[in-house]
Amino acid sequence: MSTMKRIFPPLYQPTGDAGIDRLAFFHVLERLKRYVHPATVRGSPSTVHPDPSISDHMYRMAVLAMCTSDVTLDVPKCVMMCVVHDLAEAQGTPVDVLLGTILTSRCSVGDITPREGISKEEKRRLEAEAMHNFVHDMLHASPTALRIEALWHEYEEGVTPEAKFVKDLDRLEMALQGILFRLFLRDSTRADHIVYYFAYSSRVRENAQTRTG
Repeated sequence: MSTMKRIFPPLYQPTGDAGIDRLAFFHVLERLKRYVHPATVRGSPSTVHPDPSISDHMYRMAVLAMCTSDVTLDVPKCVMMCVVHDLAEAQGTPVDVLLGTILTSRCSVGDITPREGISKEEKRRLEAEAMHNFVHDMLHASPTALRIEALWHEYEEGVTPEAKFVKDLDRLEMALQGILFRLFLRDSTRADHIVYYFAYSSRVRENAQTRTG
């Protein structure tokens, strides 16, 4: 277990100006383009095929949701849920640091691992705190912001058919990325990542594949 305590930067302090606070949120989204997805953080960065970012992961999930043949699902909701389900992971390195370098180290709330001694409950609390900051302090609880918050909570609870489906897509997308590393890139450094990917996805691969395409 790691003896180092993870320290996150303070949450955004609202200015009271809705326009300024909204713009700050738009800048926060930049972090999702630069953070490497937690499932691919192991090993050395590749110059041939860079590690996928959190945004990369969510984008393909959204397209997979659009391709579903399951007529019982609310597909637009699924697409939106894909886009916001990892939004809390934007809480991490300050924007000014991110603008100066491409981030490859891990410092967002979404990549906390059990080795750090942080419980799942504490991880959820940190993510919920980040989402509350985004929705209420930065987006001033606008109707759109509350929709984002509701979608995020629905995904986290994992009860509705749409939330269960998006959770399946989350694992399927990681499995697809693992296949790319293993079969096409022949990257020995990343070969072990397959175990990580499929530990998450083995129980849902067939189910997700029958509901997409």
